[in-house]
Amino acid sequence: MKKRVFAAATAAMMAVSALGSVTAGAFEQTSYAEDVSVYVNGQKIDNGQYKPIIANDRTLVRLVPIFEALGYSNSYDSNAKTVTFAKDGGTVSYKFTAENYTAETISDGQAESTYELDVPATLQYSDVFYVPLRAFCDMVGLNITWDNATRSVYVENALLTYEQAKEKATEFVNDSDILLGGDTAMVEHNGRQAYAFVLRSKELVENGGSGTMGTTIYVYADNGEVDGLKGNSTDNANSNNKVVQGEYKCYSNDERPECVGKCVISNVTGNAFDVQVSYAHSQGVGYNIKTAYLQNDGTYVADGDWSGTNIKTNDSYYVSTKFVFTVIDSNTIKMDVYETETGKEFENNVIFYL
Repeated sequence: MKKRVFAAATAAMMAVSALGSVTAGAFEQTSYAEDVSVYVNGQKIDNGQYKPIIANDRTLVRLVPIFEALGYSNSYDSNAKTVTFAKDGGTVSYKFTAENYTAETISDGQAESTYELDVPATLQYSDVFYVPLRAFCDMVGLNITWDNATRSVYVENALLTYEQAKEKATEFVNDSDILLGGDTAMVEHNGRQAYAFVLRSKELVENGGSGTMGTTIYVYADNGEVDGLKGNSTDNANSNNKVVQGEYKCYSNDERPECVGKCVISNVTGNAFDVQVSYAHSQGVGYNIKTAYLQNDGTYVADGDWSGTNIKTNDSYYVSTKFVFTVIDSNTIKMDVYETETGKEFENNVIFYL
């Protein structure tokens, strides 16, 4: 059994429910502390009609809105005088017993760890359950700080490490053929701190290439949520972005009197395909396109270039380009081409028909 002792100069404690008067319970002295504020992940908690109190030099505040803000639910057993906190769908819960100096971590219904508290859980307001917030935060990996100048308690989710975030990203991608790359430092994404993971093709990396698939997923450091393409790569295609393998043709106008170009798509998987684009009057200069990979917005992006030697003028050309393919329907695909360095449009809205 793992035991920890908490001796905080200012340990915040929480109340579960109901009205009543402040009673001594397990404490020698109690008094109101109306100037104490509590913040959870930056959100100020409304204590409602329950005023914070000071007991044995400890600050105690109402429980319910705080743990709701953290995503926890509670169950109270009035006969056993116990309160248990758990997250929906979780297998781990945390149990406190009134007038008891210990708290339990329960995993899959079995007691896993016991924590020793320097302040006991207790009942106040006749049937209102108080437990030490600092102990709870330590048990579940939350950060808690006290600002004496503003008389405020701050509770925040502990930030994930890079390795923890990578585990989340690996589980999210769920594809052994995809490698995760990127910097170990956090970045800002949607106004929050996150780890960025660049998806790379394992096969291309093993063959000496960068393997970059053009997709980046983000794992938020505060709660482990992932912003990116969900699930196994072979399951990511849907009716809006599924590519049909074959030879597509581009025509000179809507009546299709003349084929002026071809787009051959092969080796289609759930999140990638190989592509070759050629024009009838290219005169020796054309596109060289690498594998196109599915993006979060449903398009497919590939790196490549426009290069070659003009057979008439003998002039050589090379422009590094990025190709964006948009699936219009099962028989139609659109291609847009951009200069890699400037982002300037090189060719746009080219429609190919199967």
